[in-house]
Amino acid sequence: MVVQLKSRIFEAIESSKDKGETLMHGLKSNISAIAVHPKKSVLAIAGAEGFIILWDYIKKGDPIAFQFEQYTRDTKLMGDKKGAKDGKDLNKIFTVMEFTPDGSELLIGQSDGEIKVVDPITAKYKKLTQPLTVSYEKKPSVKHLVVSEDGSYFATSDSDNGVALFKKDQVVGKDSGATTEWVFNGKIKSHEIEITGLCFGQSLDENDQVLHRLFSIGADRKCFEYSVKDA
Repeated sequence: MVVQLKSRIFEAIESSKDKGETLMHGLKSNISAIAVHPKKSVLAIAGAEGFIILWDYIKKGDPIAFQFEQYTRDTKLMGDKKGAKDGKDLNKIFTVMEFTPDGSELLIGQSDGEIKVVDPITAKYKKLTQPLTVSYEKKPSVKHLVVSEDGSYFATSDSDNGVALFKKDQVVGKDSGATTEWVFNGKIKSHEIEITGLCFGQSLDENDQVLHRLFSIGADRKCFEYSVKDA
């Protein structure tokens, strides 16, 4: 096996500086996912109990914005015997999240297979014409979420060993004109067991046009490439 590594990933660290630094403390929930804004010193933090915090890790201080909508709703359901019995919303735990390359959106995968689109300025959910989900039937947990370099696609892998592709497209709403939103583009189940990695790549086609490439690797020791263009 030959592996190519870029030299910039290596850094000599003095042993005296080889220590971690606590950036934030006091959260009363396990952290289930984090993401760093590509252009600003903003850290997005998702709590296992259903909250989102946007925090400036340079200025520190209070959060820039936060979202407790799901946390509040789930807490109420836990206090409601019928809601707890039915299990409504109680399993919607944030599992992964990623900013788009331009930092205009924060994509969050959940344990019920749904993907939320969040405004990184207000931390509020964006209203979509159709909910984004990797499956309307099994509701597998989203394990990986990656965005293409130009922000026109994102892909997920899930606990059902499936890979789903989403793209930005024109959507016509009932009460409004056409808007550009994320839409489900397709899904395939290639791996027999757990998918351990997912990533986008780029190359040039015969006309020197950028060609998006999507790869997955699994615990079954198989690597697959998916045709993004023909999806």
